[in-house]
Amino acid sequence: MNESTLRTGWVCIATEGKAVDGRDITRDWLTDMAETYDPTYYTAVIWPEHDRWSSYGTVQALKTEEVDGKLKLFAILCPNRDLIYYNQNGQYQFCSIEPFENFADLGRTYLLGLGVTDEPASTGTTHLKFSNSNKGQAVGTSEPLDLSMFKLPKHEKADGLIAKFFSFLASHGEPDPQPNPSQPEDEEMKPEQFDQMLGALNGLGTKIDAFSAKLDAKPATDDTTQPVTEPAKVEEQPGITTEQFSKLEQTLASLTDKFGELNSKIDQFSVEKPGQRPDALGGDDTPAVY
Repeated sequence: MNESTLRTGWVCIATEGKAVDGRDITRDWLTDMAETYDPTYYTAVIWPEHDRWSSYGTVQALKTEEVDGKLKLFAILCPNRDLIYYNQNGQYQFCSIEPFENFADLGRTYLLGLGVTDEPASTGTTHLKFSNSNKGQAVGTSEPLDLSMFKLPKHEKADGLIAKFFSFLASHGEPDPQPNPSQPEDEEMKPEQFDQMLGALNGLGTKIDAFSAKLDAKPATDDTTQPVTEPAKVEEQPGITTEQFSKLEQTLASLTDKFGELNSKIDQFSVEKPGQRPDALGGDDTPAVY
């Protein structure tokens, strides 16, 4: 549902009679507003509590009709989703017009805007609206506003979106792996898979050694580096031998020692040395004079 297509039917927004500031809402006013209103010339905007911020829609068209001996001003409104939501939840249940006499030197009254309020407009709020900066503007009698005919789209549950987000982070953006029904869950590791895993662990140990050397910031004593030995190829066997398991155990123990040593070096960089902390005010606390 696009906001630009939202339209109400004809909604009564004013009735001739007394305005809340004591002035009369005359037939001439209502007639002028209906006959002169042109949204392409000047669009009347819907404002919350008549305040000029966060508009809630516009007025598309105006007309007058006489009901029970009184002239009424009707409008087709273009509310946005915010106004529809608040109205359907018990807020902004009333609207009142803002007619402007002799608008733009036309010599006739024009609809300047439309306010939506939680309660019928009161004399106190009207007095606040009619300061010197609002000469010629009046707030009319409040009329009920019902936007229950609109159906807002149902959004996906928030917990579903959050679950998807964390699932995405856990997989690092990769799609969830699909299970292969042809392979049993407890398939025994093959010798070539073991060799591949052991090689990866040895490579990780080499990277840790290189990073640790950078932390030491000491030049190497010689250019000869011990090449990473590839694990010996094991003949095809139905399972992992005791010797292979022992080698894996030793590799993991070596990695654990290297991580511990690396952590100790990093902790040394985290120790605060004397003179590092600035003064409480970041320097001289004498106020500057400009």
